[in-house]
Order: sequence, then structure tokens, then C-alpha cells
Amino acid sequence: MKKSFYYLMAIFALAACTSTIEQPEAEPVQEPSTEVPAIGKTYSVTVNAGRVTRALADAGSSLTATWTAGDVISVYSGASNVGTLTAVSDGAATKFTGTITGDFNQNDELELRYLSGSYTTQDGTLDGIASSCDYATATVTITAVSGSALTISDANFVSQQAITKFTLFKPDGTTPLQVKDVIITAAGLTGNKITVSFPLSRPSEFYVAMANTSGAKQEYLFLITANDDTKYYATKKVNLVNGKYYATTLTALGTFSYAKDLSESSDYTYSVYDNGIVYQSDPSIVMNIPLIVGDGYSVVLFNVNVQRTNNNSYSAMTCNGAANIILYGNNVLKGYNGGSNMSSLGSAGIDAPGDPTSKTVTFSGPGNLEAYGGYGAAGIGANALSGSGHVHANLVFNGTGTITATSKQYGAGIGSGVMYNSSLSSTIVNSIGAITINSGTIIATSSPGIAYNNVGGAGIGTGCGYGSSSAKQARSSCGVITINGGNITATGGKEGAGIGTGASSANYSYTQCGNIVINGGTINATGGSQAPGIGASRGYAISYNCTCGTITIGAGITSVTATRGQANASVECIGRGWNGNTASVCGNITIDAGLTDSGEPGSGSGLVRTLVP
Repeated sequence: MKKSFYYLMAIFALAACTSTIEQPEAEPVQEPSTEVPAIGKTYSVTVNAGRVTRALADAGSSLTATWTAGDVISVYSGASNVGTLTAVSDGAATKFTGTITGDFNQNDELELRYLSGSYTTQDGTLDGIASSCDYATATVTITAVSGSALTISDANFVSQQAITKFTLFKPDGTTPLQVKDVIITAAGLTGNKITVSFPLSRPSEFYVAMANTSGAKQEYLFLITANDDTKYYATKKVNLVNGKYYATTLTALGTFSYAKDLSESSDYTYSVYDNGIVYQSDPSIVMNIPLIVGDGYSVVLFNVNVQRTNNNSYSAMTCNGAANIILYGNNVLKGYNGGSNMSSLGSAGIDAPGDPTSKTVTFSGPGNLEAYGGYGAAGIGANALSGSGHVHANLVFNGTGTITATSKQYGAGIGSGVMYNSSLSSTIVNSIGAITINSGTIIATSSPGIAYNNVGGAGIGTGCGYGSSSAKQARSSCGVITINGGNITATGGKEGAGIGTGASSANYSYTQCGNIVINGGTINATGGSQAPGIGASRGYAISYNCTCGTITIGAGITSVTATRGQANASVECIGRGWNGNTASVCGNITIDAGLTDSGEPGSGSGLVRTLVP
């Protein structure tokens, strides 16, 4: 009796498909093996087989699948190809016959593989999937050996890809989007990148076979060329389970002018032009290509992995003025690591040079970002500087994903980098504009010092100043810090505030931040040794101090937890660090009267002050 096999259908939305179903481990599509078959006796074999994707028909809520007479499967014993079997008839179930060669015993297992082509180029049809990118496997057991014949258990084939039917719409969500071609990419996707082309028809729906070896929910990027040559992009986050059929809508998020796959690039640097998409089809490849974003440009980042390994002053990304950075997937931007002293400074994960009176770098989108600054540089904000000062743009965070920003030392996690002055007979400044956080999860850290006198920056705020004489002074500064929402974790380096200023590293050095305003969100701010959770860090001396403006905490917060770095009356959880009123100076502190306040622990052993509604 013939058996019918149906792909189970799962309908998913953009943020849906939260099933915990385990995905079977998929093998990459391969060309038929060229290995020499194992040496041994030749046996005749007949196998009953069902459940495969050879010929497909859309039944609305499922896909029916059948074999075709003449289909060939390869037989493997371990890594050796020991023969092939051929289907004798059409149908959802059929018999395969043929011979295999080797030394076999009862209870030995064999693997059957149906292989055809690869996933990387498809035509959007079920016929195309059945004929050129189908992959299924089965494990069978030898139940008896009799002369030159083997008795084999029935083969239950498991498809090694999911098949999805996409129905496309323009950004309004209602107008069908007819397409010429679509490029699809995601981390762990077999083949890294799939191109679906429609040389004749211009459909608004298509089928695609995809296998993802990650076994987890992934975000997929779709680069769509429409019938009128307009370029659209879309994303979809889903766990595609092998052997399942999905039908879903895909609504374009917007248009773009160009797309760049860094995985295929050999550029020395890459200048990002307006309205572009920069992505990596294989984010496991670490790229050493600095990205340069022009003034006023908008760019989408998807699964980018840029890590600088040579010291030529470039950060992983430089935003020369105003910029809008839209994040999807998981992105890594790591500046040059540098050395362990001021003669070998590193570079920022993202450097944002620009006039803060008119330039702002904005981060948005649901994606994640890990940004690392090298020695003295911020994770996000400003490079480490020596010889001359520089101003940097404002930073605004509007995303809904997780941004992790870390400085190796002396720089802020988010904010300014170190300002080192060994040559100019004046006070030089490394400054950044206002820092505003509206949403998302932010984890900002200035790493601890690696030597006795190597102090740290703030988690969010300023790096360190590092002057060399009374005539050669240095200051690291930032503008107003405003937090309106989000889940914020900010950790200062050695003697640096969680939120506020970094430490003044020695005589002739200053750090300075503007007002700190917290209107909402969940905030955990931890200072380094002798520093507050929120406020002005430990200053070196009265003449070379750390200062911040006023601190205001409003009624709209979910919670604020401020942890000081030392149980000492001169170190506050919110306010001043060690040498308060002299080398650590803070403006007025205003806390909404409706909040429950645990209060400053004073000279006791407590380190934490909490505020909740």
C-alpha cells in the first residue's frame, strides 16, 4: 500500500516561532561521492522507502511528496560510499534496488543519502526544489545476511531542509511585491547565501529550501529586487526545523540603494554610502576592513564581524559626522587592541568624530552589537587621542536589541577615550557630545587597570585625562547624559564611575561630564575602587579634578541601583568619589520625593543605594 507523506506546516510571524523543538543536525549538501567503494563482497539489496521530498505539490496546509522512478540514492557504511540503489516506481513509497560492496554483518547500520545539487541557486518553485536542491537521509539496519543478499530494514527518510513559501508585500503591508530576485542569508545557513531568481515570471510568492546547521532561531536577511528594479530589504527571525513546511508573509522594511557582502570583500577600507546594507553571509569570518560612514548617511548592519588587527588609526567603524546605524542580527565591531602604555594606543569599536552642536550618531533596530575599544579608546564614541584633541558627535540609542560596549582601559565603554598630552604646551581635550539612551539593553564597561597606576574610564561617560606636566595638561569630557528607558548596566574601570566621569590618572589631568538625568529604565551602575556608581570619579588632586554637573533621578524609573567602589564616607553611591569636595566635584543631586530611597550608606560597610517607585 502506498503511504502519503506530508510536510507539517508551521505559520510564523516576525517574532513568532518560539517552539523549543530540537532541530535535527543537518549535513551540508554534497556532490555525489567520488570515493572508491569499499573492497569486499557484492550484495543485492532491496529497500522499502518513504517520506521524502522528491516531487512536491502544495496542498494548502502541507506539501505532498513522492518518489520518481529512476531516483538514485547513495549507500554509506561509515565514511565509505559502498554503492547506489535505484527507485523502481513512482509514489510516496517505493522500493529501491541495487548492489553494494563491502564486508557486512547482521545488525550493521548503513546510511542512505538522497543528494541533488546545492541550495545556493534556486528558481522559487517546488519543481526546482525537487530537481536541484533536495537532500534527505535515512539510517537502516542489516537484519539478515544470506549468501549474496542482504535484508535491510525499511528506510524512513528525513529531509535535511525546511521548505518555506513566502508571500511578499511592500512596506505598507498590503500591496503585493512582485520580484525579480531575492538574496537570502543568515548565520549557519548551509551555503551561506541563497539566490532565488525568476527569469520569466514576476511572482509575489515563492518557495525556497533552506537548511540551517545552527539548530537555533536565527534572523534571516532578504535583499529583494522588485519588478520595477526598486531594492527592498526585509528580515525574519525563525527556527527552521528540518522536514517542516512553513507558509508565511514577508513585509519589506524599507528600500536600499546598494548592498555589500564583506565576506566576499578584499578591500583595504570600505566607504559606506547612504542608504546601504553591509552584511556578512559568513559571519564566522573575521574581517579586518574598517568601515567609513559618510556624514548624514544611513546604513543597515547585518551579522557584520569586523575586528581590527593592525595599527593604522582606523576604528572598526568611523562615522564622519551624523549617521543612522540600523542594527539587525548579531554584529561585532572591534578596534585595534593596542598595547599596554600610552605609546601604543588602540582604536574605538565605533569612532564618531563630529561637531556635537550639529552632528548625532543614532543607533536603532532590533539587532545586537558588540563594540570593543582598544587601549585607551571607547567601545562606542571616541578614539584614544594623543598629540591633539578632538570633538565627537552626540550619541543616541533607540534600539530594542542588546548593545555591549567595552573599553580595554582608560576609555569609557560608551563616551570619550583617553586624552594623552606629552607634547603640547596647553590643555588639550578629547570630548564627546550628549549621550541619550531611550531603549534597549545597554551593557557598558571600562575594563580594570592592568597596572598599579593604570586607572579606568566610566562605563558611560568620559575616559581619562593623562597630562605629563603643568604645561601639558589633558582632559577627557562628555556632555549631558540622559537615560529615558531601557535596561542599563554600566561598570566603571579602576577609580571610574559607572555613569559619569572616568578617573584623573595623575597630576595635570581632568575629567568632566555634564548633567546626569535619569527619567526611566532599569539602571545598575557600579563604580570602580574609590568611585561612585553615578557621579564624579576619584580625582587625583584638588587642582586636577573630576567633575560632573547636577544629577536628577525622576519618578518614571523602574529602578536605580548605584554601587560605590569603597565603603568609605568620602565615596558616595550617587555623587562624589574619593577626595570629595576637593578633587571630586558634583553638582546638586535631586531625587524625586515619590521614590523609595535606601539612602547613602555613609561610613558603614554598605556599598549599594537603591531607588524604586
